[in-house]
Amino acid sequence: MDLKLERGVGMSLYGHTYININSLKRWVNSLSVDEIQSVDVGGYNLEIKDETKELLELQLQGFSECINRMHEGDDWRKYEGIISHAFYNAFIRLDNSSIRMGDFYECLIEPSNLKTYKKIIKGFDYLDIGAIHMKDSAGNAVASIGEKSDLIWEVFYGYFVNENEDGSIDHVYSNHEKYLSIQLFNVEALSKEEIVARVDEILLHVSMVSVQ
Repeated sequence: MDLKLERGVGMSLYGHTYININSLKRWVNSLSVDEIQSVDVGGYNLEIKDETKELLELQLQGFSECINRMHEGDDWRKYEGIISHAFYNAFIRLDNSSIRMGDFYECLIEPSNLKTYKKIIKGFDYLDIGAIHMKDSAGNAVASIGEKSDLIWEVFYGYFVNENEDGSIDHVYSNHEKYLSIQLFNVEALSKEEIVARVDEILLHVSMVSVQ
């Protein structure tokens, strides 16, 4: 894979805003609650009963209607209020570390050591997490390694935070920022196996070359 690597900030946090609208429409129109039997939310496998399935159906109907009305330049995030944690986990979450929506894919990664972590965030103010952005020979965004997006944080919120009955919260990890993510763009046509292979290829590529 012929990739140009460069350091940057910001894009990884909002990587899910770069989802192609037409791809997003095809994705949402392909969803169905018919085959969903259970949903994993925060590590708890919840059986989908008729009442919950009806709620998911209503959310899916409302969300898909809004997405199908979108035009180029619109931001799909303004419709997130329609959907619930159960929706995120039923339709956007792939497994215990990754999500997929339209032509966007993201999975959590943990640097193997402090040296690798510092290499990714090198050169930025200590308050910010840096990123490595990858583009193909035509200048199109291919992938980004850096801070978790708001979307994957929302999907896996229950894994990072415990909400107590008194309204307080406990963080499961003392420093959840050690978990970074890799985001892939324009992967609508790829199978899950092909995406995993691309992730491995990109991580290997990044580990072998210097980043400007």
